[in-house]
Amino acid sequence: MKKLANIFKALSDETRLRILYLLLQQELCVCEIVDIMAESQPKISRHLAILKNSEIALDRREAQMIFYSINLENEYVGILKNALVQLLDMEVEEQLLERLKKVLSYRKEGKCCPNGSYPGGCC
Repeated sequence: MKKLANIFKALSDETRLRILYLLLQQELCVCEIVDIMAESQPKISRHLAILKNSEIALDRREAQMIFYSINLENEYVGILKNALVQLLDMEVEEQLLERLKKVLSYRKEGKCCPNGSYPGGCC
């Protein structure tokens, strides 16, 4: 029961719900999430740590970059995924989706943001 309570505590913050929505769309590195959310890196990292500690998100390191994704191995996250997608689709701001598309276009160009580049590391 404690694991489930930790998941719901982690989901009780608007910023983390926005990050969760982004991660439900695609695995993203920290700098991409910072760019999309238009928030500071320390703030985003703190929220990502909470999502990771509650076992909602997973991280993987690639050189200097850390990528986050949804932990579908977590049984509760797997069960909640479809409901979360539907609920978050109704609540997410169009501006967030536009910024996600923009960041993903940088990725197609081999960049992590307008000034950065893969795979040498995050800007």
